[in-house]
Amino acid sequence: MTKQEWLDKLKQKQDVIKAYVVKWHPASAEQGVGRDLPITAPNAESARRECVEQVKQEDVHKPEVAQRWDAALEAGDTDELANLMDAAWFGVPESIECWDVAGFKESVELLGDPPEEPESQASKAADSGYLPDLYDEGDYNGGE
Repeated sequence: MTKQEWLDKLKQKQDVIKAYVVKWHPASAEQGVGRDLPITAPNAESARRECVEQVKQEDVHKPEVAQRWDAALEAGDTDELANLMDAAWFGVPESIECWDVAGFKESVELLGDPPEEPESQASKAADSGYLPDLYDEGDYNGGE
């Protein structure tokens, strides 16, 4: 899917996804408030908590999550939007009930189908096995 198709799909569900990101992103002031999920994967939960702390440290001097979301959406910055959704995923406890969290499923679906970059001419040529002649045979063989 192209970046524009990905953005269009996100915009169809943007209210629920933004609310999810703002509520569950580790750097958000609201992070997980008001929702206790039973931990169903204790070992994974331990690793998740380490990731949450790492995201908090990395994002300490960045603007609020909602502001970052709005700026990324306005700019069409699919990388930043995906990063925010990915970090929010780490904010959700390791629980089978995560699928009941509004916006979680929609976010996971978008993250699972990221936008593809258009291929450059060089990568298309390399993939096809065709590479333009950079040297004529005489120069390539030492000028013989």
